[in-house]
Amino acid sequence: MSTGVLERDVRQRARERLKTSTAVAVVGAGLVGLYSVSHWGIACPFLAITGWQCPLCGGTRMAVDLASGDVAAAWQHNAVALVAVATLLIAMVWWAGQAVGLRGTARWSAPNWLSQPHVYRVVVVVAAVWTVTRNLF
Repeated sequence: MSTGVLERDVRQRARERLKTSTAVAVVGAGLVGLYSVSHWGIACPFLAITGWQCPLCGGTRMAVDLASGDVAAAWQHNAVALVAVATLLIAMVWWAGQAVGLRGTARWSAPNWLSQPHVYRVVVVVAAVWTVTRNLF
């Protein structure tokens, strides 16, 4: 395969990932906006059933704090979600660079690690440890 074909493939994958992540960000921003105006959020069925906070509990409040610039309060509401949001934003910037063909971005496809199966296993383990830790302490 020639370099031009590989570069087009990288750009296409980057565009697809950017579209998906942008859709997720827009929905998240909409939920944050709704919560900011009405204080209506999504009820957590895990919390209702078990009495424990799930890995996402506090995520909306974290995003509201983050939007207002209060990183410390965002960290207190949900540290893992804050790290996930930061990771997603970094990946989105990288994908945007790849999508427009920014030099150097195609050589090292950093956000490609997001599509590796072992990453999802790590995410599940971190979410489980986070859930147990935040509910016991």
